[in-house]
Amino acid sequence: MTAREMQKVVDELFPTHPLRTDSESEIDDSNIPAFSMGELEVAVSSLKNRKTPGPDGILAEILRETMKIAPRLLLKMYNTCLSAGIFSARWKRASLVLIDKGKGAINASSRYRPICLLDSAGKTLEKLIKPRLLAAIEKAGNFSERQYGFRCG
Repeated sequence: MTAREMQKVVDELFPTHPLRTDSESEIDDSNIPAFSMGELEVAVSSLKNRKTPGPDGILAEILRETMKIAPRLLLKMYNTCLSAGIFSARWKRASLVLIDKGKGAINASSRYRPICLLDSAGKTLEKLIKPRLLAAIEKAGNFSERQYGFRCG
């Protein structure tokens, strides 16, 4: 397949959409507690072993070992991200792998299953934020009564 055909497949699998122009509302972040060591331990331990790393090349096992050696350093890093409201742009990048299903025309997007490999450090921050975000949405009553997917329980 040519580079142009491959780009067409990727464009079909990941179409671009106009950027949202939501107005930013002021959020009182003075009541947001720092992440605890327990939260970090749960997040890091939930990373899957023997998975291909993201663009930074760092395996989840390395992050897990770092947690054993320098847990306070990791906790400080993630709490700095939280207090500064920063999710590193580098952690938002992914390595794209297209898995050939073996069916259909070679240049058809339906022939491929896309896999996006993300950095373990970014996955960990997501795992730290997700339970808090879900709890806040639930508490505020902002889930639709028809919302069943992507919810706990």
